[in-house]
Amino acid sequence: MSNAPVDPTPGEVLLLLGLSVGLVFLAKFMFFRIRVIRYNDERIEIINGSESNTVSWRDVKSVSKVISVVPPLYRMVFKDDREPAYFVMSMFAYAYAIIWSWDFTGFYKFAQEKIAQSNES
Repeated sequence: MSNAPVDPTPGEVLLLLGLSVGLVFLAKFMFFRIRVIRYNDERIEIINGSESNTVSWRDVKSVSKVISVVPPLYRMVFKDDREPAYFVMSMFAYAYAIIWSWDFTGFYKFAQEKIAQSNES
């Protein structure tokens, strides 16, 4: 409670450095990797800023949810060499508890069914 200056410990400096690096990585991930998608029974449109790319469900290898992210963040992996697309379906139709979140848009079940159908044919 005195007005004497206190020097930070090496542990505190490392903690602040680690938090800073983590925040920079998170900002890079959020601004450069998150996509917007539009989908229907046949096609998926992946929008990245002003660029748009359309793929069919046959091109999708898998869709999974990233654990401990709110709102629910999805990862779409493709059968070719393009990088995975990360996207959020809804900012409002979800619930979460500790490290798991639930999305009420129905996208995950729909995507799993479409991937299974495209693998059958």
